Amino acid sequence: MSIFSIISIPLISAFIGWLTNFVAIKMLFRPHSPIKILGFTFHGILPRRKADLAVQIGQTVESELISHDDIRKAVDNPEFHKQLSSSVIGAIETVIVTKLGSNPMLAMFLSGDLMNSIKQMLADEVEKEVPQFMEQMFEKMEQYIDFKELVERKVNEFDMDRLEKIVYEIAGKELKTIENLGGVLGFLVGLVQLAIFAIAR
Repeated sequence: MSIFSIISIPLISAFIGWLTNFVAIKMLFRPHSPIKILGFTFHGILPRRKADLAVQIGQTVESELISHDDIRKAVDNPEFHKQLSSSVIGAIETVIVTKLGSNPMLAMFLSGDLMNSIKQMLADEVEKEVPQFMEQMFEKMEQYIDFKELVERKVNEFDMDRLEKIVYEIAGKELKTIENLGGVLGFLVGLVQLAIFAIAR
């Protein structure tokens, strides 16, 4: 066997192994639209299965990651109710001071103890009504927000170029390692071929 064969067989095998993995990784994303060549249709795996992927992600998000129950637990938090009550009371006080207080006649009646009494009455009523208000708001929200449908729509609208860029930003080194590993395995296959040829002779 010639020196050229001894050198070229492992190198060619390494190149084929690297190229195979390189193409396989690229075909995760490309081509974005189906392309027919010699009767064969080429279409990136993710673009081709984008709709199925969207459905699966939507189901997973709703069942495993976030649901209406999770939102309900968050809004039922007493600390959240307290902060919401404080914000509402503050807004009401601002209205009283800026709107009603600008009237001289009303300002006379809304000063001192009377103003404090009104503020306290409002605070007590708001704190009492907030839980019921939040429950009503949540019931309305459940009618209009479908996490599964929302995630499906967002995934279907997601730009494939952007997705490819994100994947390469996150796992670029790992994907490059896979490409190089194809070259290493191809080189080893070439050495095995040389060994087989040597034994066969």
